Amino acid sequence: MSLFMHIIYLFICIIWHTISMAENGDVAKNGDVAKTIDATKIKAADRKKVDKKKTDKKADKKKTKNESSHIKEAIPTASVPVHVPAVAATTAVTASNTIASLPLPRFASVRAKKVNLHVGPGINFPVSWLLQRQQMPVEIIAEFDTWRQIRDWQGTEGWVHKSLLMGKRSFWTLHKTQELKVSPDKSAKIVAYVQATVTGRLLECQAQWCKVEVTATENAIKGKAYKGWLPRQSIWGVYPHESKF
Repeated sequence: MSLFMHIIYLFICIIWHTISMAENGDVAKNGDVAKTIDATKIKAADRKKVDKKKTDKKADKKKTKNESSHIKEAIPTASVPVHVPAVAATTAVTASNTIASLPLPRFASVRAKKVNLHVGPGINFPVSWLLQRQQMPVEIIAEFDTWRQIRDWQGTEGWVHKSLLMGKRSFWTLHKTQELKVSPDKSAKIVAYVQATVTGRLLECQAQWCKVEVTATENAIKGKAYKGWLPRQSIWGVYPHESKF
């Protein structure tokens, strides 16, 4: 009986030991699983951190690039207002001073071959006359902004834009054919004969004489330039007190 009980007791111990080992194995396994899960979570978290760092790094690079781009664009943009207005202001002052220093009336010359004379200072005003002689002298008698009121040798008046005029001085012969002299003297040699309504360059004046340059328009001598002296009273485009141009 005691041997039998001993065998049963041993069997129970073996079973208990087996169950204990199995439970310990499960615990170990569960622990491994837990460790594995934790490691997976850690790895996943690490990957998220790494991905976040990469994303942040890319964002920083992109931000830096954009900021650099803005800076590059801002530099020339900022430099333009600093320098351009200063130059423009200087030009404006110079132009204003130049206009203010020019007397009225004064002579100028027609720049274009055809110039419309308006009844007022603007293109919306009707055209009252048409000038068809380039380089002919005109007298500026009034100014308004960029427009000039002019008068021709016949007394016709009208408004033209200042771009159609030039400061280069010219003359217009009056009345009849004039003798172009080699020097300012009635007895001087004749260089050429200048017909009425001829225009040319005004070079200088001395007392009652003015030195001019005329370009021939006749076919035989067309384009040939002649320099000489004409009586001041025989031309239009110069004031009595003027001598240098």
